[in-house]
Amino acid sequence: MFCQSCGKQLSEDAQICPVCGKPVSWSIQDPVVKTPAIVTREPGRGTTIMVLGILSLVLLGPILGIPAWVMGSKDLKKIRAGLIAPSEKSQTKVGMILGIVSTAFFTVVLGVIIVGIAIAVGISMVSSSAVTANRDAVVNDLNNLASKAQQYWRKPAEMGGGNRSFANFYLDARDTGNANGSYSLFASAPTGVIYVLGNSAPITGATTELYIIGCGKETGNDPAGPVKVYSRVTPGSVWSHVLN
Repeated sequence: MFCQSCGKQLSEDAQICPVCGKPVSWSIQDPVVKTPAIVTREPGRGTTIMVLGILSLVLLGPILGIPAWVMGSKDLKKIRAGLIAPSEKSQTKVGMILGIVSTAFFTVVLGVIIVGIAIAVGISMVSSSAVTANRDAVVNDLNNLASKAQQYWRKPAEMGGGNRSFANFYLDARDTGNANGSYSLFASAPTGVIYVLGNSAPITGATTELYIIGCGKETGNDPAGPVKVYSRVTPGSVWSHVLN
């Protein structure tokens, strides 16, 4: 043992240095040994991520693409931090990129499909609305013509009426067609499918009812034919029937 002040060798029971008079300290401090930190690395998932990326690109799109994207992003951060071996970087990065590409691609394709469906539905709704509007307009025109026929039935012959008959009632040029469609007059219920209209000949014979057919401008429920409605007119009532 040596004096910590002057370096004089001391006996084992010395309390004071005989040379410098300094008290002797017998405390011995153990040297501090620094143990290097041991870093435990996580097992990499590069192969799994790459398989998910490949399958997402050729098969299931975002269903596997999003997991590959998320897992790859997390593992790349751990690789940069040294928590996963650098050897996993290549497969992890490839799988993540494939996941991103497949997710983006299928999202665009799905968006196009949805837009296409929306457009088709919109066109169908517009077409259906147009058909309905045209049919309503034709029915309204038929009701007006029926009202005109009923007035003719009630009007005396000396005033140009039918004197309680539809005989000699006819449609003039303004009645046979307009922006909604064309109209024809019949003394009895028409048979079969009638698409060619334009009959405006006067009703002949003493009759208590007549029929007016309206053919619209829009294509009806049957794509081969337009909207078509006929009305049965009696002196006190009107029945309208949609044919197409």
